[in-house]
Amino acid sequence: MSGWIESHDLITSTVNDHVWSYQLQLQPHGSLVGNITGDTYHLTGVMRVSYKDIPQSGLYTWTAVYSYQLIGPGPGNNLRLREIAHVTVDGDRVVVDHDGLSIECV
Repeated sequence: MSGWIESHDLITSTVNDHVWSYQLQLQPHGSLVGNITGDTYHLTGVMRVSYKDIPQSGLYTWTAVYSYQLIGPGPGNNLRLREIAHVTVDGDRVVVDHDGLSIECV
């Protein structure tokens, strides 16, 4: 595929005496063209990530939510991807939780 993709990005952070917090949001959009069919597909979606670190305690958490759509011509020619993931680290203990992943052709 060839084409162009742009992204609107927002990054924020807060640091105080005991907690570091970061937020990231990416919103890609653009068009892709199939090499064989020449069909145009439009990309849209959002990725949100939050991160919190408490350095003195050894605890940090990371959560990511992905939601993307590739929209093609005609019915039944679209792709949707959704994922929610969460990671917690507490000292030497690491917990990874994938709350959901779905990929659908619609």
